[in-house]
Amino acid sequence: MKGQAKEDFEKWLSENYLNNCINLYSELIESPVGITSINITHIPYFANCPESMKWGIIQDWFDSVEIELNTSRSAYLSGKVEYDWNVYYDQDTEMIEGESKSRQEARNAAIEKAVEIYNSRK
Repeated sequence: MKGQAKEDFEKWLSENYLNNCINLYSELIESPVGITSINITHIPYFANCPESMKWGIIQDWFDSVEIELNTSRSAYLSGKVEYDWNVYYDQDTEMIEGESKSRQEARNAAIEKAVEIYNSRK
């Protein structure tokens, strides 16, 4: 991600996602002095997540700003497998779509387009 989308995503990630995870895990971890805590920062934690987990978190953020990302697997009669992606925005009245050779390429393309849309609004 880049630009305002990157800044806003990282803020949302910290405030809405990872704080909830930290609170959950801190209840399970008790220090020797009886204080529950966990030392984690959101950016390294997110960066180390598997790509499929990152995709879900990124989708959640884009949902919160009314941009919808989707990917799906397509098999054609020729047996060729591709992955479709689409991005809905402007209250689902506009859509951009494309095809990629792998699921990860489709995810990356959808995210790239969604970032462009988001940054054009700011």
